[in-house]
Amino acid sequence: MWDYSPAEIAGFLRLATERRTLEVAEQLAIGTMAARGDPKEIKKMLKEMSKG
Repeated sequence: MWDYSPAEIAGFLRLATERRTLEVAEQLAIGTMAARGDPKEIKKMLKEMSKG
């Protein structure tokens, strides 16, 4: 890690931030579907997520 330039570190931090944003959005979508109470859709989403 100490061999990275400031630009490389900034790039890694940007990627980590984007990844975290996508993870939070995905969790929000799952929570919204769960609140609606359609178990088939939740199972379908979880099955799709486990593929990738």
